Amino acid sequence: MRLRKAVEVLAVIIILAIIAFSIFKIYNQESIQRYSKTELLLDTVFEVAVFTEDEAEGNRLLRESFNEVRALEKVLSRFVSDSDVDIINNHAGVEPVEVSSDTLEVIKKGLYFGELSDGGFDVTIAPLMDLWGFGTGEQSVPSLEEIEQTLPFIDFRKIQVDERRNTVYLADEQMALDLGGIAKGYIVDRIVQFLQSQGVQTAFVNAGGDIRVIGSRIDSTPWRIGIRHPRERDSQEIIAVIPVVNQAVVTSGDYERYFTSDGDKYHHILDPHDGFPASGVISVTIVAPDCITADGLSTAVFILGPQKGLELLERLPEVEGVIIDNQDKLYVSSGLEDIIEIR
Repeated sequence: MRLRKAVEVLAVIIILAIIAFSIFKIYNQESIQRYSKTELLLDTVFEVAVFTEDEAEGNRLLRESFNEVRALEKVLSRFVSDSDVDIINNHAGVEPVEVSSDTLEVIKKGLYFGELSDGGFDVTIAPLMDLWGFGTGEQSVPSLEEIEQTLPFIDFRKIQVDERRNTVYLADEQMALDLGGIAKGYIVDRIVQFLQSQGVQTAFVNAGGDIRVIGSRIDSTPWRIGIRHPRERDSQEIIAVIPVVNQAVVTSGDYERYFTSDGDKYHHILDPHDGFPASGVISVTIVAPDCITADGLSTAVFILGPQKGLELLERLPEVEGVIIDNQDKLYVSSGLEDIIEIR
């Protein structure tokens, strides 16, 4: 009898604890507010949203986050005068340039993705981007001769990195770096690291489609990230939804930056091998633990194409993806098959 009574009392205590925890959780959810800020940085719309009970703390986190974004843009953008990348490009073929640890880390990542994709991703793409006008704002279709003359200067293997001296050197004076394919992802990761160091448990960072989330939503459900339909005129048309927790999601599409000439469309994801916009794929979405990985792979897989791109994704741990080819066929990596919502 005493044992039964003890069990009953224990059961009551457990039930009361569960109820108390549920009430506490609901109260906490109601007291937590969303604080967000949006600015035009990195040539895109940059948004940070944090969830906290303290308004002053929320505003401080946002302020310091955007200060970090601006500081990193001044270092990593080739379009900012006297940035590390600008100085490297101006000293191409002349001498090595000492750079910040941030710049060195991003360039090393660029070399990694270059090797991983057999040159599909190449941070020395700048001369080719400028030739097509994607770096100047005046787009036009170059001649085949101009492309052939530019291709020899697109080769990430000619980048010389000295980690001991923190220097970077471009071997040919006509080479130039463009870290646009991974710099946004790196900056998003840095903001997430800062927020986590401040004890933030729920946050959302979005740099023009380079997304990374901290934790789950405040109701403990996964964040739901939509993949827009690459061919619908309505930009809000969603073709699939991916649930994520503590992950990054990046989409690269041929609809993001492009121009038309004589009725033909030319997008900005250029294939370093032939100098033309990559064909065969119209959208790639990558899910990864960090944003720089998702950023680099979204470009690499786009250029590799559906088959080789999917094969690459299946070899990488904790990385998944969705590829849409030019026939609107979806290729979904094995880790997403049971959780993705196709619409």
